[in-house]
Amino acid sequence: MLAGMTNMDECEKKKKLCKKINLQSQKALIDQARKKNCFLVYLSSSRVFKGKGKTPSEKTKPKPFNFYGKLKHNTELYIRQKHPNSAILRLTKVFDAKSLNPIKLVSAKPIYKSSKIRIAPISIQKTVQILIKILEKNKNGVFHFSSKNSVSSYEFYRYFNKKTQMQNHPKTKAFWGNNPLLSMQNTKRILNVKQETWQKMLI
Repeated sequence: MLAGMTNMDECEKKKKLCKKINLQSQKALIDQARKKNCFLVYLSSSRVFKGKGKTPSEKTKPKPFNFYGKLKHNTELYIRQKHPNSAILRLTKVFDAKSLNPIKLVSAKPIYKSSKIRIAPISIQKTVQILIKILEKNKNGVFHFSSKNSVSSYEFYRYFNKKTQMQNHPKTKAFWGNNPLLSMQNTKRILNVKQETWQKMLI
């Protein structure tokens, strides 16, 4: 399940639309998968956690910080109740490593500058590998995929190109919160994967 509305600002400003896309349509897909008895992998988010305190594990009870996170959590609850033949994969911030070259970053839309709000970047290439492992093993349950370390959005983009444009946060910054690190203890054991730093993963 890859469809979704992921922009934090848009989700706060357009809650009805966000709910329709991120919850109601997801429920419909889950129902169809259940009817056909298909194994389903739902891509969730670290946003189901507040991003403060101890690094959450696969067994940590979610406490969403914003509307996007609440809808993700509600969908998780629905899929676990209605379609046990499924897996939930919670992801941190996904990037395409190929898009992080300096030429593309110079012309990219402005990045919100902050040293407080942090991300744990992961590559889409590595994410696909994790998905394949879950599908190959046909494993139910909750899995986490996160880098071992975090970085502010500002520092992250500056790492690749110091000319990247920056600007202040939008009015909805209060709803952003951290995109927290996730513990991968159970995921590493079950899927036999390593947890890497974002530098190693994206370069």
